[in-house]
Amino acid sequence: MKRILKISSVISFFFLLFSFHAGAQEPKISRVPPPVKSSQISADQTRRLRAFQIVWTTIAENYFDQTFNGLNWDKVRLEFEPRAKAAKNDRELHFLLQEMINRLARSHFSIIPPEVARELENVKREAAASASDQNGIDEEDDVEESTEDGDGEKEINADSIYGIGIEVRVFGNDIVVSAVEPGSPAEKAGIRTGFVIEGVNDLLFADFIKKITDLGSYAKSVEKQLPLEIVAWFFNSRTRSELSLRIIDNENRRQTLQIQREKLSGELERLVPNLPKQFLRFEKRSLTDDIGYLKFNFFTISTVDKFCDAMTKFKDKRALIIDLRGNLGGSYGTVIGIGGLLTQKQIKMGTEIHRSGSFSREINPHRKNFKGDIVILVDKLSYSAAEIFASALQENGIATVIGEQTAGEALPAVTKILPTGAIFLYPVANFKSPRGNLLEGRGVVPDIVLRNDLISLRKQQDRQLSAAIAEANRKIAEKTAKNPNLNKNDLPNAAASTVKRALPSKRVKPIQDEKALQIILDSINSIGGADELRKITSYTASGNLTIVDSGTEVKGRIEIFRRAPDKFAENLFIEGSGEIREVFNGKDHFVQSKIFGTDQTVQPAQVNELKLLADFYEILNAKSIYPKIIYRGEFERENRQVHLIEATDVNGSNVMFVFDVETGRLVNRTGTSTVNSFGDYRKVGQIFFPFWQSRTDTIVYMLNEVKFNVEIGDEVFEAAVNCFDKID
Repeated sequence: MKRILKISSVISFFFLLFSFHAGAQEPKISRVPPPVKSSQISADQTRRLRAFQIVWTTIAENYFDQTFNGLNWDKVRLEFEPRAKAAKNDRELHFLLQEMINRLARSHFSIIPPEVARELENVKREAAASASDQNGIDEEDDVEESTEDGDGEKEINADSIYGIGIEVRVFGNDIVVSAVEPGSPAEKAGIRTGFVIEGVNDLLFADFIKKITDLGSYAKSVEKQLPLEIVAWFFNSRTRSELSLRIIDNENRRQTLQIQREKLSGELERLVPNLPKQFLRFEKRSLTDDIGYLKFNFFTISTVDKFCDAMTKFKDKRALIIDLRGNLGGSYGTVIGIGGLLTQKQIKMGTEIHRSGSFSREINPHRKNFKGDIVILVDKLSYSAAEIFASALQENGIATVIGEQTAGEALPAVTKILPTGAIFLYPVANFKSPRGNLLEGRGVVPDIVLRNDLISLRKQQDRQLSAAIAEANRKIAEKTAKNPNLNKNDLPNAAASTVKRALPSKRVKPIQDEKALQIILDSINSIGGADELRKITSYTASGNLTIVDSGTEVKGRIEIFRRAPDKFAENLFIEGSGEIREVFNGKDHFVQSKIFGTDQTVQPAQVNELKLLADFYEILNAKSIYPKIIYRGEFERENRQVHLIEATDVNGSNVMFVFDVETGRLVNRTGTSTVNSFGDYRKVGQIFFPFWQSRTDTIVYMLNEVKFNVEIGDEVFEAAVNCFDKID
């Protein structure tokens, strides 16, 4: 696997697949709409029209379905562009854009603007006003009342969420309590599963649901995820406060309960760049001596950490129930990280179908993993990454899936920010399960289809969880009957051994072109000369990075460490992805993250190429490193003339060096599996150093600090031991 391509692939997983709770030939498309003269329209109109053009063009150039679901996308532009130009404000434009992308009838298409939240508040206020008219309540009362601490100030914690600890589902026209957290304010107030919730404070849910149609092109999305949104919008708050809950209990008695919101167990976390933070809740408990239970509502970095810790706690369990009901998805890469804790061999996760081709994705086992039986719970509110996770374990025979057919919204997606400040979420690939099932529009079909019903909930029974426990016990009994002496800890270690094949020996005939050698020497002199370069034995650099993928950009930070003779480390920091480390320590190469663990390169040919790349004095020692150095000519590259030189080492590994004719400096180095470009040379001490660098044209580094001859400890080039690697 390629070095830079490997780390690029790793990064790409982190900002894919977030479910917002907010046969024809490809038509010929004018990829970029014709420009509009700014003198013809106002500045606000220009900005809105530019936002429209970005959305339309991004889909035209990056959408995986080249038939556009049967639409003529060029005609769609002709229809919507005049309307976008005529939009009176940003709100109108955003609703218009959502209407346009809804035409494609796929998930993970969303315009997420600030005014949607404001529009929702208007709907809530109107519904509350309707309730006030019917019940004689003052319309000026606040929808939420807040308590005050002793000093008279409301308690607000920007990193916390306060709530009452319930989940709801829709049964017919009723909002019904489907789960009550033990010890929660709701339980203390006497709320039980099966209770119907008519409203909160001045708002009746019946009025609110009627008003959802006022959200126009957003209404369908709100309706689908209504049970989850009701909890987030009405029961939860950013402050410790009191709410008034109107309920019908299981004896059909109407009551109004005053409940104090308390701080919920969980944390706010940004799942992927650009999107708002979401509240992650992770539940871990033992159901029996043999069965562990995990439930979480998003796939995030923190989910992986918590899941890995749970595998330590549950190491002696014989079965595990993973509850994904109401899980909205999240970061794509976390599916691989968590999946690696549940398998003892490499398994296929599925296939991404991009516009440019198909790519198989695998889940590799970690050293630590659970070896017991697994049961997964899903429902129609299981979305996106949750669906990919469930299908991967189900179709590889690792888990039994119980519950309702999932949402069928599972497309790899990315985001970008529009000139109006709205966030544009759009899919870049379709996804097939390991057995070739398209999850979009279908979802995961459980092995045991079972729905919770109102009668069971009123009896305080969770039929789906009970079925999962029964299935886990059945599997345990079946395994024990087959081999009563089997101890799961006696199973082979999860980490599959990889056989290293010897690097084939190739005889390279020494040929060193004098012109090529002179170009290399001129390049060395252009950046400071051989004597000055040999004075440098190490350097550190830091700056910003930009990842360009499928029409979007993600920002982050980069740290680079290099030490003679042959060590390098690059640490990338991306919000929502954490730290990603790539290291070559002179012998071993690995990419390491909190999501994937450690991914090591073992193929000798690839390791050999990395050794060439890691050579601190490669250009200075080119004559001795490469017995074959050939000048391939002068060419035009990005509107500049360049020299192309091909070099081959004793093992037959080829590297192409590209030098700018005018400056003499190195602008590109391409191996069989590495691509590095260089530019913006600036003087640091006596040396000119490239402050702009790129990897495979998708990862760009813009450095802001470079230091030479810095002491760098060995620990920088060592693999960190994380939870994945600890065999408890």
